[in-house]
Amino acid sequence: MKKKMILSLMVVFVLSIFFGYLTITFSQGNIKLKAIKNGDKGILKILAPKNVTKITCEIYSKTGNIKASIYRDYYGIVSFKGFQYNEFIISTDNVKFNFNDKLRVLANGVNNGFIDISTIPYTKKINTSDEKYEDIKVVKVMTYNIHHGKDRYGRYTLDNIIEFIKKEDPDILGLQEVDKNMLRSGFKDQAKKIANSLSMYYAFGSNEKFLYGKYGNAVLSKYPIIKWDNIKMDGKENRGLLIAEILLDKTKLNFLVTHLGTNSWERDSQFKVLNSYLKLYENNTILIGDLNEVDYNNNILDLEKSINDVANTVDNRYSHTITMEKHKKRIDYIFADKNYEILDYKVKEVDYSDHYPVISYIKIRE
Repeated sequence: MKKKMILSLMVVFVLSIFFGYLTITFSQGNIKLKAIKNGDKGILKILAPKNVTKITCEIYSKTGNIKASIYRDYYGIVSFKGFQYNEFIISTDNVKFNFNDKLRVLANGVNNGFIDISTIPYTKKINTSDEKYEDIKVVKVMTYNIHHGKDRYGRYTLDNIIEFIKKEDPDILGLQEVDKNMLRSGFKDQAKKIANSLSMYYAFGSNEKFLYGKYGNAVLSKYPIIKWDNIKMDGKENRGLLIAEILLDKTKLNFLVTHLGTNSWERDSQFKVLNSYLKLYENNTILIGDLNEVDYNNNILDLEKSINDVANTVDNRYSHTITMEKHKKRIDYIFADKNYEILDYKVKEVDYSDHYPVISYIKIRE
């Protein structure tokens, strides 16, 4: 009996590694688990059915003493093998990740029993390089909410936007409010059109669908985009976090683009999701986007604990990024890894959208 049990555990372990997740079944469906190791710290990725909106992870020592109880009621929405799941990121910042420990997952308060952490497939910290290089690369980065290619008066400006970007010649840029096959923008695939005009690689993340049309964020890059993923976030209008892995000459850059909601209660939850994913990509990372929040808000201040607001390095940090005079405020941001050096930051006051583009030169040591 004991040999059969050991053999069963070995089969589960091998299969879980092969399929990338360990699957456990409970009354509300299947939950999938994956672990990420970062030194002594551990991160759990939990894919839960869409009806699961609250997760508690309890970690117990081999002797049965509880070491941590971690609760999450916020999540990203991801696609996996043709199905959508709520993805919870559980970071055990203050608890050493031990393979002799046991894990108990409560989904919507339902106890799913104990799991040996040793059976959960794991990978090392995502996209961090252990090698050190002496080369320095300066990357010109831009964020721009293009308002589906129209200015604040509703006039078509996509061609002007393309010409402006071509003149500025950024290495990597993130765009928000990008249309694909939408009636209001002439059924154009805007990300593809801009990328083709600039001879750049691109990725488009759709957050909303309208009949055959889509609407979301885009990444464009002179450097190859190795892979990308789009994390959706709940709201009155779904928002997204587009994550692209970009290959520079000697290192991989995690480039994150987002556009958060217009309601404060939505943003509070979306900022939590954003911070949880930053724990996965805290090194070699640039985050840009329209956060719909001013820089003295607590959500922005919390974000700055993990990643630098590049505007803080220059005198013109308070330059507003909205074109409307009565709404002067800065809500479009570029954040960068704390190890990067910021050489310049500026807001370009061009009236091709209802937002101004923001540009920064960032020095990256490869």
